[in-house]
Amino acid sequence: AITQKCLRKNPDERPQSMREVQIELSSLKRDSDSGSLYNFRIPDTSLPSGVRVPATKEMPKVALGNRKYYWSVGILALLTIVLLVEIGVWYRGNKRTAIQVASETPAASAAASTSPVVPAELPSAEKLTNDGVISLVSEKIPVGLILSHIRAAKTTSFDLSTEQLIRLNKAGVPAVVIEQMRDPKRADIVAPAIAAKSDTASIPPKSIETAYVALPDGMPMRIALKEAIAIDAALGRPVLFTLLDDFRVQGILVCAKGSVVHGEITETPSKKGLFGIGNGKLNFALSKAETLGGDFINVRAKPTGRTDGPTQQQVEISGKRPDKDIAAPAGTEYSAYVDGPQNVKVPKK
Repeated sequence: AITQKCLRKNPDERPQSMREVQIELSSLKRDSDSGSLYNFRIPDTSLPSGVRVPATKEMPKVALGNRKYYWSVGILALLTIVLLVEIGVWYRGNKRTAIQVASETPAASAAASTSPVVPAELPSAEKLTNDGVISLVSEKIPVGLILSHIRAAKTTSFDLSTEQLIRLNKAGVPAVVIEQMRDPKRADIVAPAIAAKSDTASIPPKSIETAYVALPDGMPMRIALKEAIAIDAALGRPVLFTLLDDFRVQGILVCAKGSVVHGEITETPSKKGLFGIGNGKLNFALSKAETLGGDFINVRAKPTGRTDGPTQQQVEISGKRPDKDIAAPAGTEYSAYVDGPQNVKVPKK
């Protein structure tokens, strides 16, 4: 660039020393920084020799990024002005419309109040016939709903001749529905299901009749062991039995067959009774039996009671045991006896 600038000058104007070269370099640097070096220049007109054109200070150019910024700000301002104008026009138009509606509403209301009201035409209801009633009954529609449907029907055409009555009866149409068909607008006919419900609610529940039964002392009953008793059963082990027959007194059932009878082991081979009383074998005693009413009666294991200890019965029965470790298998039969006179309340059966 320096060479070209130097060649453009006249031979007389070329730099003659380093000082002038430095001045030319500084001028080129200013032109490069300002961008004027790359712009189109009008060629210099020939001037008389020895005349120099004074250097003119060029205006700095605005960078490309700054120009885009100013354009964006200008466009945004223009859009804002347009939007404000549109809002003002819309507000004025709506305000005018609201005033017109408010002024016209009283007149419209007055006109509506003075104009006669014309009711909308109701849809025509179906004509209810015998076939329609039979269809309702076959679909298991409640009787009360069928009666109200007949009353609400706009038109009816029922045939209640003898032949049709037989047909309705065979189809399962209730008598109250047929009565409603005779007079469709009759309102005092009530469905039997509603009447039956009200009658049932008024009937108090039936009370269970009970009786007091006097049990004499020593009355027997047959019992059977529920579970097997081992030969080494511990003292105090509970033992359960079941009643093999109904136990009745004066014809009244006191204990039903299968009722539970309670007992326990009272003596083992290793323990004898007080003062050595006892046989040193496995024995049990009975305590109570469940009655039909859920109460209990006192029972014992022997026909007569004892005053020196519990009345007990030997567990082992005569004969050969099927298992040497079992003293008595399940189902072994014994006898129980009423332990003293008693009164018991049981249901009458």
